[in-house]
Amino acid sequence: MQILNTLLLGAALAVDCLAISLSAGLVSRRFRLLEMAKISITFGFFQALMAVVGFFACAIFSDKLVGVGNIVAFVLLAFVGGKMVVDALRGKTETAVDLSSLGMLVYFAIATSIDALVAGATLALTGREICLEAVVIGLFSFLFSLVGYAIGVRLGNVLGNKAQLAGGLVLIALGIKLVLSS
Repeated sequence: MQILNTLLLGAALAVDCLAISLSAGLVSRRFRLLEMAKISITFGFFQALMAVVGFFACAIFSDKLVGVGNIVAFVLLAFVGGKMVVDALRGKTETAVDLSSLGMLVYFAIATSIDALVAGATLALTGREICLEAVVIGLFSFLFSLVGYAIGVRLGNVLGNKAQLAGGLVLIALGIKLVLSS
């Protein structure tokens, strides 16, 4: 039963990575294997790392991060998503979710891994081990990011100019989900 819980936790935490990767693929519209690998590896690494950090810092931060962390992530995602929507409505074709730069990639990796930080703290409080949990969280995030990017590229080609609008709406919806779950 514990392995099922571990798999479900990994999948639940990886949904944010799926959404960001989907948005990146939507606006990219070109399948770039190196970019997809870089996004997937970074998201998987940060999700696993933040779970471990949360596990070891649980006594100090777990109660405080649940509400504040989700609000910070909401503001970041809503800002970028809103910019994408406004640019799409104005006819601008610039890419707001350009994960080809290391700075933006790390920015989004941190924004999407705040819930993994809290999950790691929760695991510590329940007495579970972090090694297997962190590996599963990282693997699911890696795989969901691969799939999200690939689907996003395909949908971006189908949606054409509306892809940036769709990507922005996905980011805003993800931010709202984070606030409502706090």
